[in-house]
Amino acid sequence: MSSAQELSTDCLVNVREVPQSCTFSGNLVRFRNVGGLMTIDEFDDALSELGWKVSDFCRATGLHRNTPSRWRNDGVEIPVWVLKHLALLLELKRLHAQYLEQPKE
Repeated sequence: MSSAQELSTDCLVNVREVPQSCTFSGNLVRFRNVGGLMTIDEFDDALSELGWKVSDFCRATGLHRNTPSRWRNDGVEIPVWVLKHLALLLELKRLHAQYLEQPKE
């Protein structure tokens, strides 16, 4: 699959385009952002959906533990790759639940 192909059923996520009007809804990957930038609330919502803490995200991505604090407290913009990374993780979670988890009885 090329980087310009659709990776999510709800948002186009690739290196050339950023979702413009999406929201989080259950396990569906939808972001509300405007202009391609993720808000800190959307970041928190995505981590919550994944069951992750900020420290888990930093460990998984190699970010310094203070970087998300700069996004939150200093008004530093969240990089576009963070939005794309979280969208892909949420899509993987949705696909796992849909195709690999046993139905609950």
